[in-house]
Amino acid sequence: MSTLIVNNINPKTGSVLTVTGLVTGSSIQAKGLIAATGSIYASFFSGSGDLIVGRNAFVAGDLKVTGTVITDTLDVRVINNSTVTTTTLEVEDKLIIVASGSTSANTDDAGIQFGGSAGNAPIASILWDHTNQRLSASSALYTGGDIFVDGGDVTIKAGENGAATLLLQADESDDLGDDWKFTALANQDLQIANDKVGAYVAQLTITPDSTAADSVTKVGKLKLAGNVIQASDGGATITLDTSDNVTVAGATTTAGLTSTSLITGSSIQSKGIISATGSLYAASLSGSGDLIVAKNAFVAGALRATGSLYSAGLTSTALITGSSIQSKGIISATGSLYSAGLTSTALITGSSVQSKGIISATGSLYANVGLFLGGTSNAQTMSTVTLPANYNSVLYGPITIGSGETVRISADSNVKIVDIANV
Repeated sequence: MSTLIVNNINPKTGSVLTVTGLVTGSSIQAKGLIAATGSIYASFFSGSGDLIVGRNAFVAGDLKVTGTVITDTLDVRVINNSTVTTTTLEVEDKLIIVASGSTSANTDDAGIQFGGSAGNAPIASILWDHTNQRLSASSALYTGGDIFVDGGDVTIKAGENGAATLLLQADESDDLGDDWKFTALANQDLQIANDKVGAYVAQLTITPDSTAADSVTKVGKLKLAGNVIQASDGGATITLDTSDNVTVAGATTTAGLTSTSLITGSSIQSKGIISATGSLYAASLSGSGDLIVAKNAFVAGALRATGSLYSAGLTSTALITGSSIQSKGIISATGSLYSAGLTSTALITGSSVQSKGIISATGSLYANVGLFLGGTSNAQTMSTVTLPANYNSVLYGPITIGSGETVRISADSNVKIVDIANV
């Protein structure tokens, strides 16, 4: 092995210095090629051509190259360009490859770490998670621009018994009501809340069910732009208009129905009170409670009530029946009229009028077939009444005609008075 030890070597232009052993000097300069199979040591090394190192290159000081450095391994403590401070790394290349040539498994935990030392106490990091096949950020991410997801899903996953939340903040979130929060709660409810009152208050809550039709949606006021509520088959079941009218296409069943305007339906059923300040129209009307009508009631068919009937006026083209029927207007039935007690401040008329209690009419009382009283009280006091022609009636007495009252029996009418004590 040979050794060349010189203080200074200045070869001519285009010349080549080739040494198969050690090259060392205080200053080595070359305008051509320097090739050493062994090591090269120099306090100062310069050249205008390429530096080709067959093995490792160790640089204790600065390495300044205007050409190309080609080496298998380059280990340095600091990388800088000639104009940037040591706090910034500038890379002119368009692509930075981390763990170049490695498989996904071998790239696990590869990435960028901020602060701390290798894998130890970082401030933040963005690392490759091989198990879940994703990049994992250890802290919150913020962007001043838009986020686009093309062809994938956005998943927000909460911890055990936690809630998953998506917060939308409008207008810089500087006013009450700017913030909307979408929350999937641990009890499986979906909640949409707003901070209009300074705290998040639920505006819409959906409780799911294994049968979608049994899911429950809770909301405050519901405003329909199309004024139509459809059934599952797409039919217009409930239609509204800007005059506050509600039209129900089919039968209506309710525990209680109240309106300050018109109520109309092909069939209206209620287990509670049906109250309408305006008109009430129905081809069929049924309920287990009271029917209270502030004005006249007109019934094209039969009117049956197991409870009481109260009305300013009551008219039916068929049967009227009730435990107690009271009216401040006319009570008129083309068919029969049955009641445990019948009271009217005007006319009472029917093809057949029957009562087990008092029949009281301030006006006239007409019955085409018969007038039947089944009360069990002692004496019945009759008010003014006219029995029309061809009228048959049985009255249970004793009968007293009130002072100033008149009972008229028209021609060909028969009235039989039976003492209640003999019944």
